[in-house]
Amino acid sequence: MTVHTQLGSLGPIRLAPAIVAVALAIVAIFPASSGAAGAPTLVRTLRVAPPGVNPNGPSADPSIGGGGVLVAFDSQASNLGPGVGNRRLRNVYVFNILNRRVVLVSAGAGGPANGSSFTPSLSAAGQVVAFTSRATNLVAGTSPGFSEVYARYIGGPIGLVSRTFGNQPPDGDSSQPAVSANG
Repeated sequence: MTVHTQLGSLGPIRLAPAIVAVALAIVAIFPASSGAAGAPTLVRTLRVAPPGVNPNGPSADPSIGGGGVLVAFDSQASNLGPGVGNRRLRNVYVFNILNRRVVLVSAGAGGPANGSSFTPSLSAAGQVVAFTSRATNLVAGTSPGFSEVYARYIGGPIGLVSRTFGNQPPDGDSSQPAVSANG
């Protein structure tokens, strides 16, 4: 995975699936008096998991928001939160760096997604996460067999974003969501 910033690519980051849940580079920019103007001066790799949990699957696709405090990511680990089980599907989570809380995003009213969910995009404020999923149980009216794009307010409802002009589910895959800065 390569992490990109406004300054350009930080290059490839290799993940060890059994050891880390997400590798994340946080770039802090300090005033010119502390170094070259605009030069990244800090890069950290974080293990994104609740305290005491060693993730049992790989994680990828980090998206940073909430002023650098929140990280959305997808993971095949089945032990990052309650109710996910051992299905080994990819799920989307949001991790709070300050309180180390992990929240499952890819879940509907009936529980976790019944198909893989991936490629999250977190708004700058950290309030909205958009993601792609092959699940059919997140909202009513999805198209079985296709990837669709969803959006969820953190702690709130989930909605199907990929709709036709007639407000119908599309008859093909939708993917690569991107959330604007203000969600």
